[in-house]
Amino acid sequence: AMPNKCPVCTKTVYFAERQIHQGKEYHGVCLRNLLKEQTEAADGKKWGAQHVGGTTRSPARHDDYENSQSYDYLKQQVAARKEDAEKKREEQKKKEEEEFFEKMRREKDSTDFLKKSVQARKEEAERKREEQKKKEEEEFYAQMQKEKGGQDNIKRQIELRKEDAERKREEQRKKEEEEFYAQMQKEKDSTDYLKKQVEARKEDAEKKREEQRKREEEEFFAQMQKEKGGQDNIKRQIELRKEDAERKREEQRKKEEEEFYAQMQREKSGQDNIKRQIELRREEAERKREEQRKKEEEEFFSQMQKEKDSAENIKRQIELRREDAERKREEQRKKDEEEFYAQIQKEKSGQDNIKRQIELRREEAERKREEQRKKEEEEFFSQMQKEKDSAENIKRQIELRREEAERKREEQRKREEEEFYAQMQKEKGGQDNIKRQIELRREEAERKREEQRKREEEEFYAQMQKEKGGQDNIKRQIELRREEAERKREE
Repeated sequence: AMPNKCPVCTKTVYFAERQIHQGKEYHGVCLRNLLKEQTEAADGKKWGAQHVGGTTRSPARHDDYENSQSYDYLKQQVAARKEDAEKKREEQKKKEEEEFFEKMRREKDSTDFLKKSVQARKEEAERKREEQKKKEEEEFYAQMQKEKGGQDNIKRQIELRKEDAERKREEQRKKEEEEFYAQMQKEKDSTDYLKKQVEARKEDAEKKREEQRKREEEEFFAQMQKEKGGQDNIKRQIELRKEDAERKREEQRKKEEEEFYAQMQREKSGQDNIKRQIELRREEAERKREEQRKKEEEEFFSQMQKEKDSAENIKRQIELRREDAERKREEQRKKDEEEFYAQIQKEKSGQDNIKRQIELRREEAERKREEQRKKEEEEFFSQMQKEKDSAENIKRQIELRREEAERKREEQRKREEEEFYAQMQKEKGGQDNIKRQIELRREEAERKREEQRKREEEEFYAQMQKEKGGQDNIKRQIELRREEAERKREE
């Protein structure tokens, strides 16, 4: 936006020196002179033409002030101007804060887009390098197949060793399963035997109870025969004896069933424990088989390494091929990065950091980790510089606002003192009383300014604390990313 002209002196008003009053931009000196002139004109102290910056202004009519005949009217005017100025300052402050946060948001969005683009290009380049690596390895092994005989024999031996190990593991598994089922069969047989024992005991007890009942009946009939008592009484006695014997047999049966179910419950708990032990043994056997398989494979490959001829030559060729493939992948990666950063340079202006990253990426492969560290440090310090610049800008804005508020408070204090002097001169004589009142007013104004200054400083330090917390969070994220990158490079 083009700078505006000061309405008082008609000269250009720049951003650092502008003062806004009633929607217009003034120089600080011009605005102070204008406000002083208006105050003096309202007080009726100045009657001649007012000359400010070469512009002639008509004085305010004294009759208007005389007609008001009211100190309250002047206070209302001052209060209205204060409220208007405060409202405009608040609106200006909100506008500047909105512009500042909008700028921060745009910078954040552009940074996030750039990060996503970089990540996507990195993943694409990594995928291409992986495909290139696989392709080169396949070509290399094809070449080794042509250059070296006996590879099919080695493969057959490997397959035979694997099949033999697999067969042994299968036999071991079957053996363990057979042992497990034999154990289950033993437990089942013991359970069946226990059931048979219980059944036999039940039948024996039933037979004994039946024999006991018969003996009791015979004894009872014999007793009845001896006593020759009435037949009805004998029948009733027989029925009572039968019911009593039946009740005892029922109680005995229930007791035996309870003992049997308790025995079954104990055996079931033992079976669950046995199953858990079998599972543990099976897992242990599986682990041992896996260790045995790995051990056999290691022994086999160790044997193959001993039996292979010209292993050192093959190793050297492998190393040379790997170095050549690594060099080609590095060249491809650099080419992809150059294309990517050229595209980003077209899409995004002012990316000096990208040029520095491109220069760092062009270094040799053995300096790759050092370049990555420098890149992360540069990004971190760039972010810190941005935040530092934003913090300094905020600090400058706070200082400007503080100076503006201080200047306005000083002007307000002077106006209030002048009004107070005028009122005291009209209402009260005695310079001592006026001085005391002035000192009290001055001390009160000084106290209010000190409180205002402390509040502004607390707000400023709170803002700095928030930004510092954000910086600490950024540092932690950078450290985590650096550790993650270091771990990936190590892998």
